[in-house]
Amino acid sequence: MTATQKHHFSWIRLNSRQRTYQLRAGRKKVISLTWQNIRGTCATAEARGERWYYTCVGYLSKQVVVQSAETGRVVAIFKPGAGGGVLRFMDGGAYTLKSAHPLHPEMLWTNEQGEAVLRFKGDFHFKAKSGGVDLVDHLAFDSIHESALLISLGWYLMVSSHLDMALIL
Repeated sequence: MTATQKHHFSWIRLNSRQRTYQLRAGRKKVISLTWQNIRGTCATAEARGERWYYTCVGYLSKQVVVQSAETGRVVAIFKPGAGGGVLRFMDGGAYTLKSAHPLHPEMLWTNEQGEAVLRFKGDFHFKAKSGGVDLVDHLAFDSIHESALLISLGWYLMVSSHLDMALIL
C-alpha cells in the first residue's frame, strides 16, 4: 500500500439471518455478495453487470472455483495455502492472497510482481458493519479488469474463513 491516498470501500452485512453483503463507496452500491444459504459454501457476486459463482469444492484439498454466471465457464481457481493462497485465471494471470496480520482478519491481494493491490479488513463482531477494502493509490477501481472479482472473492474467502474458525472454537 502506498502512504498516499487510498480508495476506501465498506462491506455492509444487509441481513443478520442471511449472508448477504454489499460493498459500498459512500452510499453507492458497488458489489453484492450473497450466499445461497446460511450454511452453504456457494455464493454469487455481482458487479457492473457481471456475475460470478463461487463454489468451494473438495474435502481434504479444498479449492474455490470461480465461474461466469453468464457462460458457466470456469474463469479462475483459488487454491488455499498457508496464510492465504493463489488465484489462477484460466487466461494465465495470477494473484496471491496473504494474511496481513496473523491474529486479525486482515488479508491482502498481491499481483504477480508482489505489489499489494487490495487490502481487506474484517470486523465480525455482532453489531459490526462488517469490514472494508482499500484499493492501492495508483489503481482505480476500473483499472484492472479483475478488480471486482478480486474484491468479492477476497471477501467471500475472509467470511468463509471466519465462519470455519468459529465452528472450531
